[in-house]
Amino acid sequence: MSEEKELQQLEESIGRLLHDFDVLQKEKARLEDTLRAREATIADLRHQLEESGMEKLEVEDRIGRMLQRIVTWEQENDKDAQKEGSDAFASQSAAVVSDEDDALDSAESSSGPQASLFKVADEPENQY
Repeated sequence: MSEEKELQQLEESIGRLLHDFDVLQKEKARLEDTLRAREATIADLRHQLEESGMEKLEVEDRIGRMLQRIVTWEQENDKDAQKEGSDAFASQSAAVVSDEDDALDSAESSSGPQASLFKVADEPENQY
């Protein structure tokens, strides 16, 4: 009987081992499926990251070009403003000189001692 009992315990042990082996194989298959799914997810995320990096570079390039256009536009407007300012200054200076010439001409053409007094007072070399 003791041999029969030992055989029965051996059968039970082998049954448990086979059952545990089946459970482990099923768990291994489930884990492999999970691993494949996660590797696929990682590959997809890497692809998305690469695309995002490329999109980022494209956006940076576009922003850089827009900023360059703005800088160029500002420089052109500054040049135009300076040119208009110098043109306006030149035309104002010409108008002032013209007005002074007209005043001198009218003073010279006026008769009487007052006109000649003003003319003498306006001349720089006669100032004391």
